[in-house]
Amino acid sequence: MPPAPEDTAGSGAVPASAAETSPSPDAMAKYHAAADAANRALTAVVAGCVPGAAVLDLCRLGDATIIEFTKSAFAKSKDILKGIAFPTCVSSGSAICHVSPIEQDASSIPPLADGDCVRVELAAHVDGYIAHAAHTLVIGASTESPATGRKADVLAAGHACLDVALRLLRPGKTNWEVTEVIEKTASEFGCKPVQGMMAHQLDQNVLEGKKRIVMNPTAQHRKETETETIEAGDVFSLDILVSTGDGIPRNVETHRTTIFRKLPDASYALKTASARGVFAAIKKDFGDMGFSLRQFVGTELGESKARLGLVECLKHDLLTPYRVAYEREGEHTAHFIATVVITPTGPVVLTASHWDPTKVASEKSISLPELKAILSSPIRDGAAKNPKKKKKKAQTDGQAA
Repeated sequence: MPPAPEDTAGSGAVPASAAETSPSPDAMAKYHAAADAANRALTAVVAGCVPGAAVLDLCRLGDATIIEFTKSAFAKSKDILKGIAFPTCVSSGSAICHVSPIEQDASSIPPLADGDCVRVELAAHVDGYIAHAAHTLVIGASTESPATGRKADVLAAGHACLDVALRLLRPGKTNWEVTEVIEKTASEFGCKPVQGMMAHQLDQNVLEGKKRIVMNPTAQHRKETETETIEAGDVFSLDILVSTGDGIPRNVETHRTTIFRKLPDASYALKTASARGVFAAIKKDFGDMGFSLRQFVGTELGESKARLGLVECLKHDLLTPYRVAYEREGEHTAHFIATVVITPTGPVVLTASHWDPTKVASEKSISLPELKAILSSPIRDGAAKNPKKKKKKAQTDGQAA
C-alpha cells in the first residue's frame, strides 16, 4: 500500500473550515474508498513489473485488485455502480499510454525486460467517484544501481512537474498558469510535456470534466480551451506525461485499441442485434467509465461478440476510443497521475505514487528561482504545523508524489 495521503499533503481528511466548499462527506468517503482500491492496484502492478512479466497478466492483476477492493466498499449500498473507472494499462518502449491487451494480442507484446521504462495507469470508482493513478519505473533500477541518462531525466522531470503542479492547484489559480509551470519544469530536465495530453476535472460519473489543463498546447488547443479558474471543491486527475523527444504523439496502430468510453447522453437507434446488446451491456455495467474489451470475457456477450458490436457503436459516435499513442523510437516517456481534491488551503492528495529518488540518478535538476520557490512551499497550508506529522513527512519524503 502506498503512503497515506497525509505523507504528502498533511492529512487525507478535508479540514472542517473547507466543508462548505468541498465535496459532501458521502462523496469524500467514496473518493477515499476508490483511492484505496486504486492505490492497492497500483502497488500490486508496480511490484509485479519485473523482468519476464507479461503485460496482459499485469493488466489483469490491476483490474482484479480494483474489483476486489471496490466490491467491499459501501457493500450495503446494493444499487450503486463501482469498480474499474479506467482499465489497467502497462505501456513501455515507444508506446506512451493505453497499452491494455486482450488475450488474442498478448503474444505480440514482449514481456518486460531489465531496463524497460514502464508506465502503469489505472483508475477505480465507487458510485461514480473516481480515483485515477499512474506511475513510471525503470525495470531493475535500485538504490545500488539507479536509472541514469535520459531515462533518469524523464522520470525526474515527470515527478518534478507533478510536484510543482500540485503546489499551484489552489483556488484562484488558472489552468493556463499550471500549463506554463509544467512546461518550464520539464524544460529544466531537457524534456517536453506530451502535446495535447490533458489533466481533467473529475466529477461523479465524469472522467473528463469541463476544466482542463493542457500539456504542451498547440495554437488550436489554446483557441479551443477556455481559461478556467481553479476553485475549492474541484477534483482533478492531475495527469502528467513528459518525453525526452519532441513530445508530439503519433498514432501508428502497432497495438489494437482495446479501451473505450461511452459518451455522456449518447443515443442512436442501432441496427444490429450485436451492437444493441453490447451498448446495453456498456450502459448497465460500465456507465460512463472507461472499459476494456477484456471486461467482456466470461460475460453472456463474450469478447468476440463485443468486438463485433462495438463497430456500429463507434461508427455512430456512441463511444470514444482510447488509442495507443507513440513517441519516436529511442525516446523515453514518463507518466504520473495524482487525484486531488481542491480545498481553500490547497489540494488533498488521494492517490499516491511510488516515487523513490534513490532509484533515479539524473544529472539535471531545477535551477530556475521561480520553480525553486514553488517547490519550497507546502502543498497545503498548515500541512506541516504538527511536529509529529512534519517528522513523519521528512522520513517518507520522496516516496509519494
